[in-house]
Amino acid sequence: IGRDWRVGFGTRFRAVGDVENVDTQLSFYPYDALPEGSSINIQPGNAQGATWGEINLHLAKRFITNDGELGVGVNLKYIRPLSGARLLVSGETTITKINRGSVGLANSDIQAALSGDLIDNDLGRFTGQGIGVDLGVTYGTGDLIGPNDIPQLTFGLAVLDIGGIRFDETS
Repeated sequence: IGRDWRVGFGTRFRAVGDVENVDTQLSFYPYDALPEGSSINIQPGNAQGATWGEINLHLAKRFITNDGELGVGVNLKYIRPLSGARLLVSGETTITKINRGSVGLANSDIQAALSGDLIDNDLGRFTGQGIGVDLGVTYGTGDLIGPNDIPQLTFGLAVLDIGGIRFDETS
């Protein structure tokens, strides 16, 4: 809006996953190379992942200073979670390769948490809602270049993904 204001609208799909304390036995021995009937012991670890969609509104303002320009921006997000899962292996577990597509677990203490849509096979259903914000600031200095008078050198700082999600009862 004008020369010093920027407004935008967007959507995006996001996914994140994390694995912690992966036992080296799992990374050292390729599963396909293990003979059928062989076993390996793995130490405790966990894995988790989630997917969500966002609707974004971006607002930014440029301020001209004596020796450059300062930009301040905000990105407001309406968040809709889709699916999430967590697997926690609490103790040492023995994995036995039965055949290429099957494994046996022994001495295991495994906890699994799944969002409601993964349990009732209703994939794609939103499982709650949330809000978030990204904040950013830039400072530009040097000769202005191009038709939009962009400074030659720009520094920026941003804080991303401030906010939260509240899941519904089925999650």
